[in-house]
Amino acid sequence: TDPRTDLSDIIDVSPETPHSPGTTPHRSQLIYVAEDANLMAGFMSLTQGGCIDFTYIRFEYRGHGLFRRLYEKIESHALASDVAELWVHASLTAQPAFSTLGFTVVMQETVNIGDQKLKRFEMRKLLTNNTAESAVRQ
Repeated sequence: TDPRTDLSDIIDVSPETPHSPGTTPHRSQLIYVAEDANLMAGFMSLTQGGCIDFTYIRFEYRGHGLFRRLYEKIESHALASDVAELWVHASLTAQPAFSTLGFTVVMQETVNIGDQKLKRFEMRKLLTNNTAESAVRQ
C-alpha cells in the first residue's frame, strides 16, 4: 500500500487552555494532526466559533485524500458539538478543495501582508445531520 494513504490514525493534539481551580478546562482550538512514521503529514484546526483556522498538507501527501480525512474529523466534531455552520478564509490553493467538500464562496477579498497582496475567499458550509453522510459519499 501507498504510505501516503495508509497513515496512522489522525490524532487530536488540542491543548487545554489554562483554567482556574474548580473550573473545567476547555480548548481554544481543536487540532487534528495526521502522522506518517513520526512525520507530520498534515493538520487542520477548528475554533469554538466554527472557523477552520489552520490547514496544511505536506506537498507529498496532497492528492491522496488526507485533506478530506482531516476535514471529516473536524465536521464530525462540529456536528457532535451542535455547530450549525463552518467557515474558512481559504487561499487560492485551498478554495477548490473546500468547494469539493460543499463550501460556497460568500466573499472574495484581498489582504495586505507586508508588501504582498493576497487573495482569499470567505467560504461557508451549513451543517445538518445528513452533512457527514453526504460528504463521505462524494
